[in-house]
Amino acid sequence: GFLAAPVAFYGGRLASSFGSLVFCIANIVLLLNYSRLQLPHVRKHFEQRLKDLGRQQEGILQEVTSLQRASQAAGMVHARASIFMQSVNVIRNINYFTLCIKTEVQRAAAAQPNGPMQQNIAEFGLRLLLALLPHSAAEWQHQALQGRDCAQL
Repeated sequence: GFLAAPVAFYGGRLASSFGSLVFCIANIVLLLNYSRLQLPHVRKHFEQRLKDLGRQQEGILQEVTSLQRASQAAGMVHARASIFMQSVNVIRNINYFTLCIKTEVQRAAAAQPNGPMQQNIAEFGLRLLLALLPHSAAEWQHQALQGRDCAQL
């Protein structure tokens, strides 16, 4: 449109030149003011889209929060299961150690019935076992070693 006005003017077409010049000026004004134009349907569409995205954000935040809670709960269950398994392993180890003491006492008894070796193995084995147990006071250890089962040896 901007180049058509001078060409039409030099060609002797004054009306076409004037029309092209007006069309060119109108386009320039519209292009310069394009950012200031407030098209109601475009604005309404953007506002609606903004509301939808806000709702989606809230939903996503709620979902993330619930997943974090579920993950924490699963972590706690895993920790409890690990503690339980560790406790079972400790009990198995204590049972194995007790069976080893019993076997050594029986072996000493078979080699020499009512001998001092049988008494020493049982006492040292039980002392070692009591040392491995948590919170075993010296008085409690003494009572355990002087009990009926230990006295029979």
